[in-house]
Formats: sequence, C-alpha cells, structure tokens
Amino acid sequence: MTSHAELQYDNADSTGNVYIELTAFDDVQSARSGYEERRKSYASRQDRAISMPTVGNVSMARTGFSKVSGQPFVSIVMRVGTVVAAMAYTHEQNADPQDMLALARLQAERIQQAQQGGRVTASLAGHKI
Repeated sequence: MTSHAELQYDNADSTGNVYIELTAFDDVQSARSGYEERRKSYASRQDRAISMPTVGNVSMARTGFSKVSGQPFVSIVMRVGTVVAAMAYTHEQNADPQDMLALARLQAERIQQAQQGGRVTASLAGHKI
C-alpha cells in the first residue's frame, strides 16, 4: 500500500511558500522506483540542476521559475528510506538554495524519526525563512 500527502505553507509576509509532497511506499525497492519516477517528472526542461549536499538516501535539487507565479524557486526530490519527498520553495525575490537545504534536512529528519517509531521533534527553531 502506498500513502500520499501534499501540503503548502505560506510564509508570514506572503512573499513565498513551501510545497511538500510525500509518498510512502511499502518497501525500499518500491521507494527507489518511486524516487526515479518523481525525480524525472518533478522537473521542467527550463529548470537547471544545482549542486546541493545529498539529503536522505539520495536527492536531486533544481532551480527555475514557477509556471504559475513566475517567481524563482528551488526544489528537491529525495528518498528517505521508504518515503519519497518532493519539495519546492518559491519566493518573490530570491528562493535561496540554503533555505531549501535547511527545509529538506528538517523534513528528512522528521521522516526518519517517524520511520523509527519515535516522537517527531525536528524543527527549524531559530531559522527564519
């Protein structure tokens, strides 16, 4: 069985947002296949790959401009165990890759905590995005 969730957070001054899509798979092999499919489908031809440290087991980051708003964005698709996460950070002035990296690391830590059956406590306390 596969579970899927999507959510969006808008920042306090309404100048940007973070979109998160999570898909949980039954096993690692299915998640690997799901990662490859999502990695290919999450990017547009106009986007460009950017260098970013690996988050989770495997990840790929891109930058470009939103088809909807025209605003700059940074996105990452990653696999953490049996979960594939696709995240996009859009901001009207500058979608900073370091902000996306911090958000992706937070999400990966939260996914790992949940997979281990522990309390999910990871947060961005003190990090302004």
